[in-house]
Amino acid sequence: IAKNNTGAVLAISASLNSRATIDAIKGGPHSHGNLEALLNIVVGIVICFLAVSARFKQVISWTFITGTLLHSGVLYLAVAFDVEMVGASLASPVALVGPLLVLAGLAMMGIASIRGFRGEIVRD
Repeated sequence: IAKNNTGAVLAISASLNSRATIDAIKGGPHSHGNLEALLNIVVGIVICFLAVSARFKQVISWTFITGTLLHSGVLYLAVAFDVEMVGASLASPVALVGPLLVLAGLAMMGIASIRGFRGEIVRD
């Protein structure tokens, strides 16, 4: 009975270990990538309706795209593709560049929304 139990426990452990990489991908980079992609889409739609300069709109757009690539893209390289050099950089302050760019994009979007919102009153 002990040999059968040991074999069953080892089989379950092997099964869980084989799924660990996939679970790590689902938990980190995949969820971050989806949320940041949705954020990029929503900001892109909202920015179309703001009356600010085209250059400011481009700066906001490129800030979000760069922040997403440096945040979720680095997570994909480190976790999904197991690039050791990128994985080592996740523990350094360099890994904060992507999230800080996304936050800077949100701040600029807030400024653009305050400056560029043109509410019109329709009078009969």
